[in-house]
Amino acid sequence: MTVILQAMGAYAIVNGEEEPAAGNTAAARTATADYQKRRAYAISAIRFSCTDEAAIYVNGLSDPSKMWQILKERLDLTTSYIGRTAIVAQFQNARPTVRESISVYIARLQAFQLQLQGSTEEITEQALRTHVYTTAPPKFKTAIGYLKRTPDITIPNLITVLKETEEENKVEAAAAVVESKSVTSLYACGRGGRGG
Repeated sequence: MTVILQAMGAYAIVNGEEEPAAGNTAAARTATADYQKRRAYAISAIRFSCTDEAAIYVNGLSDPSKMWQILKERLDLTTSYIGRTAIVAQFQNARPTVRESISVYIARLQAFQLQLQGSTEEITEQALRTHVYTTAPPKFKTAIGYLKRTPDITIPNLITVLKETEEENKVEAAAAVVESKSVTSLYACGRGGRGG
Protein backbone atom coordinates (compact mmCIF):
# COMPACT_ATOMS: atom_id res chain seq x y z
CA MET A 1 0.00 0.00 0.00
CA THR A 2 2.85 2.37 0.79
CA VAL A 3 4.21 1.96 -2.73
CA ILE A 4 0.81 2.77 -4.25
CA LEU A 5 0.49 5.90 -2.13
CA GLN A 6 4.02 6.93 -3.06
CA ALA A 7 3.23 6.43 -6.76
CA MET A 8 0.19 8.68 -6.35
CA GLY A 9 2.33 11.30 -4.65
CA ALA A 10 0.10 10.96 -1.59
CA TYR A 11 2.29 9.16 0.93
CA ALA A 12 3.55 12.39 2.50
CA ILE A 13 -0.08 13.47 2.98
CA VAL A 14 -0.99 10.16 4.63
CA ASN A 15 2.11 10.31 6.81
CA GLY A 16 1.20 13.83 7.94
CA GLU A 17 4.35 15.30 6.41
CA GLU A 18 2.56 17.44 3.80
CA GLU A 19 -0.05 20.12 4.45
CA PRO A 20 -2.04 22.14 1.90
CA ALA A 21 -0.30 25.21 0.56
CA ALA A 22 -0.99 28.47 2.33
CA GLY A 23 -1.88 31.70 0.58
CA ASN A 24 -4.27 32.95 -2.03
CA THR A 25 -1.96 33.36 -4.99
CA ALA A 26 -2.53 31.51 -8.25
CA ALA A 27 0.39 29.20 -7.44
CA ALA A 28 -0.98 28.47 -3.95
CA ARG A 29 -4.45 27.74 -5.34
CA THR A 30 -2.94 25.37 -7.93
CA ALA A 31 -0.85 23.64 -5.25
CA THR A 32 -3.91 23.35 -2.97
CA ALA A 33 -5.99 21.86 -5.79
CA ASP A 34 -3.22 19.34 -6.48
CA TYR A 35 -3.00 18.52 -2.75
CA GLN A 36 -6.79 18.01 -2.50
CA LYS A 37 -6.71 15.73 -5.56
CA ARG A 38 -3.88 13.58 -4.13
CA ARG A 39 -5.61 13.57 -0.73
CA ALA A 40 -8.80 12.23 -2.36
CA TYR A 41 -6.76 9.58 -4.16
CA ALA A 42 -5.24 8.55 -0.83
CA ILE A 43 -8.66 8.23 0.82
CA SER A 44 -9.93 6.13 -2.10
CA ALA A 45 -6.83 3.94 -2.18
CA ILE A 46 -7.00 3.27 1.55
CA ARG A 47 -10.74 2.54 1.55
CA PHE A 48 -10.66 0.27 -1.50
CA SER A 49 -7.65 -1.68 -0.26
CA CYS A 50 -9.35 -2.59 3.02
CA THR A 51 -11.04 -5.91 3.58
CA ASP A 52 -14.53 -5.74 5.10
CA GLU A 53 -13.01 -6.46 8.51
CA ALA A 54 -10.46 -3.65 8.21
CA ALA A 55 -12.92 -1.16 6.69
CA ILE A 56 -14.85 -1.14 9.98
CA TYR A 57 -12.02 0.84 11.56
CA VAL A 58 -12.10 3.66 8.99
CA ASN A 59 -15.74 3.89 7.92
CA GLY A 60 -16.95 7.47 8.13
CA LEU A 61 -13.45 8.98 8.25
CA SER A 62 -12.28 11.44 5.62
CA ASP A 63 -8.79 12.24 6.89
CA PRO A 64 -6.30 9.92 5.14
CA SER A 65 -3.66 10.55 7.80
CA LYS A 66 -6.03 9.50 10.58
CA MET A 67 -7.22 6.50 8.54
CA TRP A 68 -3.65 5.38 7.96
CA GLN A 69 -2.71 5.75 11.62
CA ILE A 70 -5.75 3.80 12.85
CA LEU A 71 -5.14 0.96 10.40
CA LYS A 72 -1.47 0.89 11.31
CA GLU A 73 -2.24 0.69 15.03
CA ARG A 74 -4.92 -1.96 14.60
CA LEU A 75 -3.46 -4.13 11.86
CA ASP A 76 0.31 -3.71 11.71
CA LEU A 77 1.57 -6.85 13.40
CA THR A 78 4.87 -5.34 14.45
CA THR A 79 3.34 -2.38 16.32
CA SER A 80 0.99 -4.34 18.58
CA TYR A 81 1.96 -6.76 21.33
CA ILE A 82 -0.50 -9.34 20.03
CA GLY A 83 0.92 -9.02 16.53
CA ARG A 84 4.50 -9.36 17.72
CA THR A 85 3.68 -12.44 19.79
CA ALA A 86 1.95 -13.92 16.73
CA ILE A 87 5.19 -13.44 14.76
CA VAL A 88 7.15 -15.10 17.59
CA ALA A 89 4.73 -18.03 17.49
CA GLN A 90 5.15 -18.33 13.71
CA PHE A 91 8.92 -18.36 14.20
CA GLN A 92 8.74 -21.00 16.91
CA ASN A 93 6.42 -23.20 14.84
CA ALA A 94 8.42 -22.84 11.62
CA ARG A 95 9.84 -26.07 10.22
CA PRO A 96 11.62 -26.75 6.94
CA THR A 97 9.39 -28.09 4.21
CA VAL A 98 10.26 -31.23 2.23
CA ARG A 99 11.61 -29.55 -0.91
CA GLU A 100 12.93 -26.39 0.77
CA SER A 101 16.69 -25.81 0.78
CA ILE A 102 18.25 -25.07 4.14
CA SER A 103 19.23 -21.55 3.05
CA VAL A 104 15.62 -20.76 2.07
CA TYR A 105 14.43 -22.11 5.42
CA ILE A 106 16.91 -19.94 7.31
CA ALA A 107 15.91 -16.93 5.19
CA ARG A 108 12.28 -17.51 6.29
CA LEU A 109 13.42 -17.52 9.91
CA GLN A 110 15.46 -14.36 9.35
CA ALA A 111 12.37 -12.65 7.93
CA PHE A 112 10.62 -13.21 11.28
CA GLN A 113 13.74 -11.94 13.05
CA LEU A 114 13.82 -8.80 10.90
CA GLN A 115 10.15 -8.01 11.58
CA LEU A 116 10.79 -8.02 15.32
CA GLN A 117 14.14 -6.24 15.27
CA GLY A 118 14.32 -3.58 17.97
CA SER A 119 11.12 -4.73 19.69
CA THR A 120 10.73 -6.28 23.12
CA GLU A 121 10.10 -9.63 21.40
CA GLU A 122 13.26 -9.44 19.29
CA ILE A 123 14.62 -12.80 18.07
CA THR A 124 18.32 -12.99 18.95
CA GLU A 125 21.02 -14.60 16.84
CA GLN A 126 21.32 -17.29 19.52
CA ALA A 127 17.58 -18.01 19.36
CA LEU A 128 17.80 -18.26 15.57
CA ARG A 129 20.77 -20.65 15.74
CA THR A 130 19.06 -22.80 18.39
CA HIS A 131 15.89 -22.99 16.31
CA VAL A 132 17.86 -24.11 13.25
CA TYR A 133 19.75 -26.69 15.34
CA THR A 134 16.55 -28.18 16.74
CA THR A 135 14.44 -28.16 13.57
CA ALA A 136 16.88 -29.01 10.77
CA PRO A 137 16.34 -32.41 9.12
CA PRO A 138 18.40 -35.38 10.39
CA LYS A 139 20.76 -35.24 7.39
CA PHE A 140 22.34 -32.17 9.05
CA LYS A 141 23.00 -33.90 12.40
CA THR A 142 26.78 -34.15 12.00
CA ALA A 143 27.14 -30.57 10.72
CA ILE A 144 24.97 -29.25 13.55
CA GLY A 145 27.08 -31.15 16.08
CA TYR A 146 30.13 -29.37 14.66
CA LEU A 147 28.39 -25.99 14.68
CA LYS A 148 27.28 -26.38 18.31
CA ARG A 149 30.91 -26.92 19.32
CA THR A 150 32.09 -23.88 17.39
CA PRO A 151 32.08 -20.78 19.61
CA ASP A 152 30.58 -17.56 18.25
CA ILE A 153 29.36 -19.07 14.98
CA THR A 154 27.74 -16.40 12.82
CA ILE A 155 24.55 -16.94 10.86
CA PRO A 156 26.35 -16.54 7.49
CA ASN A 157 28.90 -19.19 8.57
CA LEU A 158 26.08 -21.45 9.78
CA ILE A 159 24.35 -21.10 6.41
CA THR A 160 27.60 -21.87 4.55
CA VAL A 161 28.28 -25.04 6.55
CA LEU A 162 24.71 -26.29 6.18
CA LYS A 163 24.62 -25.51 2.44
CA GLU A 164 27.86 -27.43 1.95
CA THR A 165 26.36 -30.37 3.86
CA GLU A 166 23.24 -30.16 1.73
CA GLU A 167 25.33 -30.25 -1.47
CA GLU A 168 27.35 -33.21 -0.18
CA ASN A 169 24.11 -35.04 0.61
CA LYS A 170 22.85 -34.39 -2.94
CA VAL A 171 26.08 -35.75 -4.45
CA GLU A 172 25.94 -38.83 -2.21
CA ALA A 173 22.27 -39.42 -3.10
CA ALA A 174 23.02 -39.10 -6.82
CA ALA A 175 25.94 -41.55 -6.49
CA ALA A 176 23.70 -44.01 -4.64
CA VAL A 177 21.13 -43.84 -7.45
CA VAL A 178 23.82 -44.49 -10.09
CA GLU A 179 25.22 -47.40 -8.06
CA SER A 180 21.75 -48.85 -7.61
CA LYS A 181 21.08 -48.70 -11.35
CA SER A 182 24.44 -50.35 -12.07
CA VAL A 183 23.72 -53.23 -9.70
CA THR A 184 20.25 -53.67 -11.19
CA SER A 185 21.58 -53.79 -14.76
CA LEU A 186 24.36 -56.23 -13.78
CA TYR A 187 21.76 -58.48 -12.17
CA ALA A 188 19.59 -58.25 -15.28
CA CYS A 189 22.55 -59.10 -17.53
CA GLY A 190 23.48 -62.07 -15.34
CA ARG A 191 19.96 -63.50 -15.45
CA GLY A 192 19.77 -63.00 -19.22
CA GLY A 193 23.11 -64.79 -19.73
CA ARG A 194 22.06 -67.89 -17.81
CA GLY A 195 18.62 -68.14 -19.23
CA GLY A 196 19.66 -67.65 -22.90
